[in-house]
Amino acid sequence: FQPMALSYVFNSMVKLAGTAGIRIESLTHTNARVSLQNKKKIQNHIGGLHACSMALAAESATGILIGMNVRDTHLPLIKSMKVDFV
Repeated sequence: FQPMALSYVFNSMVKLAGTAGIRIESLTHTNARVSLQNKKKIQNHIGGLHACSMALAAESATGILIGMNVRDTHLPLIKSMKVDFV
């Protein structure tokens, strides 16, 4: 497992993930851990990570796992997404 190489491939295929700079930290068939650096282009008005960038990280981690575990003959498609921030 090469985190930098896998992150590069993922970010080149998923354009918004590349823009945000998603980094795949660890990956197994049952667990994906991704991270984002708090960079200016994905910050909110108070200097923290924007809510949409956090949702993108969550969607990326789940999307990677689904992609690894769904047969190639099927197309996984998100129909809805609900995010609660505390």
